[in-house]
Amino acid sequence: MQDKKISENGADLKEIELKRRKFVSDYTRETLSELTMEEYAIGKGTKDNFCYRLEHEQIGMGDIRGTFAGSNRYGVWFSKEAGDYAFSKKYGDSVDSAFFSIKQELLDLIDAGERSDYVAIRENRIANNVKYKILAMYYPYKYLTIYSDRHLSYFCDKAGIPAVEGDDELVMQRKLIQWKESNEDVKALSYLEYVAFLYNHFGHPPKADALVKTKPKLKELKKKLKDFDGKHPKKTLTEIERTERSGL
Repeated sequence: MQDKKISENGADLKEIELKRRKFVSDYTRETLSELTMEEYAIGKGTKDNFCYRLEHEQIGMGDIRGTFAGSNRYGVWFSKEAGDYAFSKKYGDSVDSAFFSIKQELLDLIDAGERSDYVAIRENRIANNVKYKILAMYYPYKYLTIYSDRHLSYFCDKAGIPAVEGDDELVMQRKLIQWKESNEDVKALSYLEYVAFLYNHFGHPPKADALVKTKPKLKELKKKLKDFDGKHPKKTLTEIERTERSGL
């Protein structure tokens, strides 16, 4: 039976923490440096690999399933269609060179996370949600198990934390951590307990598709604008189309 996510009521935080400890003891920095492609990559049907365990076994630490282009976010994965390993070209020009780069990115991320080097973390090429989950797995006393900027901005808003344009996941995590440390009601909580508190106390943010459904249709916007701007209709319509596409 799969564990409840930390964002769900009734999640067993002790069990989540035990599983987390087992994962990081299995994948120490030394172990990561010696990983084979089979021990790393998802998709071959086995569950005993780094990516599968991070995504599925560790769901209690946050759900990253099905996000950011599927298996592609891991850089190297086993493609059932091709019957072989596939890779993202941003890491190299062959599957072997890509995997070599990915292992180095993993080690660099572990090191940057330990010393709280936000510049190096941001520059790390691992996909964001995977990157931030890895940080929370290895350093649960430094990083929150919330990886979505939508969820982070929602909690910042609910907590009354001022938002600044350009805030990324790391900044919003830090703001929420500072809010925790200045709030006597939650100051003593562990970070896992604190994340559970945020979801239990403030609820979940509305789903992205629900937000889209509440916006006027593009066709309706065009109809309203038909007689509005006789001088620059194309500019106005382009702005509206850009707004609709960007989800703002």
